Amino acid sequence: MNYEIQNLIETLHRTHLDNAMTCYQAMHGRRQTTSISPITNLIFELFLYNSLYSVDWRATCDRDQLTMHDTGKDGPSETKKQRELLKFCRERCQRLPPSVLANAFSPLAGHLSGDRDWMRVQSDERITVELGERFFRDIEQLAHRALDGRLEASKTTFEWIENCTYFTYLVRNNIFHGQKRLGEIYDPSHMRRLSIYDLFVRCVNSMFFLVTEKNEYGSVYAQYPIRICCGNENQEIPTDVVSKLVYSRNTLRSHDSFLYWRLSQLAAFNPQQATPKGLLFYPSSGYDLLLPLIIGLPYCDEFHFYENGSRYDTRRAAATLMSLGVRSSEITETHDENELALEFNLLGGGRRIVLHMQDNLEFLQSGLPIRFYFHRGDSRGEGGSNQEWDGDLLEELLSRSDDRGMLILTDGEPGGLSSRYQGILQKLKVPMSGRDYTYYAGLLGN
Repeated sequence: MNYEIQNLIETLHRTHLDNAMTCYQAMHGRRQTTSISPITNLIFELFLYNSLYSVDWRATCDRDQLTMHDTGKDGPSETKKQRELLKFCRERCQRLPPSVLANAFSPLAGHLSGDRDWMRVQSDERITVELGERFFRDIEQLAHRALDGRLEASKTTFEWIENCTYFTYLVRNNIFHGQKRLGEIYDPSHMRRLSIYDLFVRCVNSMFFLVTEKNEYGSVYAQYPIRICCGNENQEIPTDVVSKLVYSRNTLRSHDSFLYWRLSQLAAFNPQQATPKGLLFYPSSGYDLLLPLIIGLPYCDEFHFYENGSRYDTRRAAATLMSLGVRSSEITETHDENELALEFNLLGGGRRIVLHMQDNLEFLQSGLPIRFYFHRGDSRGEGGSNQEWDGDLLEELLSRSDDRGMLILTDGEPGGLSSRYQGILQKLKVPMSGRDYTYYAGLLGN
């Protein structure tokens, strides 16, 4: 492939990734900002898509020379160019493992849970209610087959993709021709639909970059609303706020909202039926405090984080959770040389967070029963514990579980998950650009 072609793909690919990892904000006043995502992300992704389908990729690859589609009156229509791009991608996908296509489209699934009222589009000169219904039917087929690893480069699959690209092209025309008023764009249901449109176009662009041998792709950085359920209490963190948390230093990781959604699909995790009474233990937690708090709220009223020799900002994690609108009380703080404890009421119950500046093994001396074991990101190298908590130490933790059993979410590092539990726990594959990443989750000891 000659330099001109490589340079074009590389430039568009880098822009695609930058857009996927950006939460756009508009300044008003000196300090106040308003989110202008996902509409801005969608516009940029549509421009990228336009750049991709303007190239005749079949001819470009055959001749090893950048070849653009004819833009004259006798040239192909916009929709014809889009179909040619999809044909090129399908031919490439048929030569590659099915996982390539699944990787590009599986992030769609995390947006499709919960109620369906928001999926109903408002009809206008270009878009009908029926077209919107077909769009979401096809999106669901793509999403769930991709998540199950059943998305093949078949004629049917690419008919779904083509139908959805046509619909998003109509949405593009509405946006660029000012069909929607600003108030309509910021309607919550419309914002959720815009998130889907943005993600779908990002998935199509990701498919192109994957079939042109790029390992990193933008759909993997999609964020999803986080719905916290704790008994009768409910709280939703919308997508734009989740994005801000992801791109705020040491708050959430890029795949956390997808992981949270995947966890909610497991039978062992039923927040509506849970009692928030128990202890969550997280060895070598570092700055990773917010997600275990969110995940553990329906099941635990105590959260014990261990990080040897460091005083990480536990108060910040609790304050962040409260700033999201979750009903709470003031924080009471106590601390000594090796421990910082915070107490407050949250989602209908008292909560206690304790950060221990001690070796993880000190927890085993406490004699405390454990309800939830959370663990990830540990290692053998510098900064890691070199302790195999998912090996023999997991047996020790399980012996201390309470009479309801021990919930677990772990990535098995370092050393890997004990073979005794690999067939019991569910594997949760999360999309991480450029590599596979697997968590293990479930209930043990009940």
